[in-house]
Amino acid sequence: MQYNIEPFRGSIATVAAARLLAVLVCLSANAVTLAASPSEETNAWWGHIRVLASDEFQGRLTGSAGYQQAATYVAESFRRFGLIPAGDTGYFQSVGYVVQTVLPDRSSVSLVGVPWL
Repeated sequence: MQYNIEPFRGSIATVAAARLLAVLVCLSANAVTLAASPSEETNAWWGHIRVLASDEFQGRLTGSAGYQQAATYVAESFRRFGLIPAGDTGYFQSVGYVVQTVLPDRSSVSLVGVPWL
């Protein structure tokens, strides 16, 4: 299998989005087990999870349109929460990524040692 490896300039906000999602999942799961009926805060956390996990963000693959949407959503949330921007450009900061792209026309898959084939 061959990969096309290209550098990608991402953002701290996107990395923060992944971390925020993990924290929100943990906090939301904990809050749900502690409360018989969800509180306003619990509903707010679940709202963020629903947005970031929605199909609208197309899986948030690094560099994709969904990735950019998620980064913008997180940056806008930071702004609404009153966080002070500390990136290169507002809430965003350039971060190096390596993106591996599978080239289907130059790739193949073989199943070896599978008795039922």
